[in-house]
Amino acid sequence: MFFTRGAIMPSSIRNIIMLTAISIISILATSTAAFLPIQTTTNHVPTPFRALPFQPRQNPLSTTTLPALNNDDDDTITLSVALTREAGKNQKLKEQIANHPSSLLLADTLTLDLIEMPCVQHAVGPDVASFTDMVGTEAPCHVLAGKFDYIVITSSESAKVFAGLIAGGDESFATLPAIAAVGKATKQTLLELGFTVAFTPSKANGETMTTELPPINKVNLNRVLYPASAQADDTIQDLLEGRKDCSFTVTRFDTYDTVPVVFD
Repeated sequence: MFFTRGAIMPSSIRNIIMLTAISIISILATSTAAFLPIQTTTNHVPTPFRALPFQPRQNPLSTTTLPALNNDDDDTITLSVALTREAGKNQKLKEQIANHPSSLLLADTLTLDLIEMPCVQHAVGPDVASFTDMVGTEAPCHVLAGKFDYIVITSSESAKVFAGLIAGGDESFATLPAIAAVGKATKQTLLELGFTVAFTPSKANGETMTTELPPINKVNLNRVLYPASAQADDTIQDLLEGRKDCSFTVTRFDTYDTVPVVFD
């Protein structure tokens, strides 16, 4: 995050602008997006801000301080914010920052420059080859229907990767086992890709999904395919296989990974 310095102004206005900066940093720190720290200097920090409980997360490569204002003719400040999720996945965060009460209050004094600067990207997961060997290329949906009762999808990216892995055959997705989506956004992605979604939990998280997922068979073993990110924890398989009301077994394939972007 960077500040373009402008003219000196009354301390009350300057304090409000500094509070706006802190508020926006707070949004970033509590969201799923990362942020670039402010790297400036200042000779004065208003006393009221010393008591704020929020402390911005520190980047080990730089320091974070509040912005300085100098004596120029322009009386506006430009606040540039780098949004570091994958391109196209920052819209919700953009809206949170733009519609923050402090941003609206200072619309005539503070200019927000929201820049998409992806710092992560998706890569092929370590289990793609194993998955492809299991399903083959001629009739992957038919193979999966014979091996599993459920397919659990926990993100939109997982849905897209899964669709790409089984799209080689001429068969319809309708032959697949029942598909469970972790939430509404993932369900919408699956529907757009041509899948039918059999189950969505009341809350969009793994714990609720594994608790509410209805067994296909209450007596026999329920077989679950879980195509996942290599970064995902073991919540899904641990909680499903720990169910007391019925029996689940989970086969996990890490079909994609999230890795840092390498800048030239």
